Amino acid sequence: MKMRHSAFLSGLALVVGLAGSAQAETKLLFSTLFPPSHTLYADVLVPWADAVKEESGGSVEIEFAPSSLAPPPEQLSMVENGIADIAIQYTGLLPNRLTGLTFTEFPGPNYSTEVTSVAIWHVYDEMLRDKMDLRRAKVLSTFSFPKTWFWTINDKTFETLEDFKGARLATVTGNAATAWGAVSDGVVAGPAFRYFEIVSKGIVDAYTTITPIDVPGFNLETYTKSGIDLGDIATTGTFILIISDRKWRSLTEDQRAAIENVSGEAFARRTRVLDEKVAETLARFEAQGMSLSEFSPELQAQLKEKMGFIEEAWIASVSEMDIDGAAVLERFHALEADLSGAAK
Repeated sequence: MKMRHSAFLSGLALVVGLAGSAQAETKLLFSTLFPPSHTLYADVLVPWADAVKEESGGSVEIEFAPSSLAPPPEQLSMVENGIADIAIQYTGLLPNRLTGLTFTEFPGPNYSTEVTSVAIWHVYDEMLRDKMDLRRAKVLSTFSFPKTWFWTINDKTFETLEDFKGARLATVTGNAATAWGAVSDGVVAGPAFRYFEIVSKGIVDAYTTITPIDVPGFNLETYTKSGIDLGDIATTGTFILIISDRKWRSLTEDQRAAIENVSGEAFARRTRVLDEKVAETLARFEAQGMSLSEFSPELQAQLKEKMGFIEEAWIASVSEMDIDGAAVLERFHALEADLSGAAK
């Protein structure tokens, strides 16, 4: 009888132990727009998810949805409504809510994706955290994509402002279309996934607001004659890595600490792999005979002056949100210079 009783208690202890172990593991659903083959997914998001699991001692596991559970503009609301626990939102798609985080979209120096990503995080953390309409979501980190280039598809040259006036240019909608519209009356604006149709049919002379790694990503490489580095008028986009506030509050203090330890600046620094991918891609382009150059300093200065009204309009608009836009930009550019080791 004693043996049976002992066996029963041992079995009960095992069941309780297994139940406790199962309860200790929290699974977070990550819905992302990027396919598994994309560098951001494979070399940034997956390693970060692995780091979360390791840092939390296996108590937090991030699972990726097989495909996005919402369209691009609705990633934030998807998380707020509990459809997914974690997502990435491109701030440029939500100008009414995230205007304060679109300061990377204005022409200016761009040292590297890693430097820009880390600078964005510190600006957000220091100056914008309490200014954003994000009550139902927590920002775990911020980051950017590599800077955009200017790509030509025929023999038309772009060496003076006059060259842009009658040129047909493909850009994405938003600030980019407005900015390039100031120098060309032939802007064709639309989502980047439509570039293939426009470029392959020769509807435009050039396209921009696309990074080097996205040229092959959108199947544009075959039709691209040259790439032009935008230098001091380069732009990029800001993305935020977000988690449902409700889900965040349901985690233990140790689990939250574990996630934060590998997020923030640590996550932003993971984007260095995008810089490596850009260098690799550009080297391949050049080896295959694609011409690579950059606009002259004089042309860069002229284009920046023409597009300057975009930045001025942003400063005015965010002032209504109690954000000192000029101070944000000053801090951002100072951080970029410091982080890159460049002279201010």
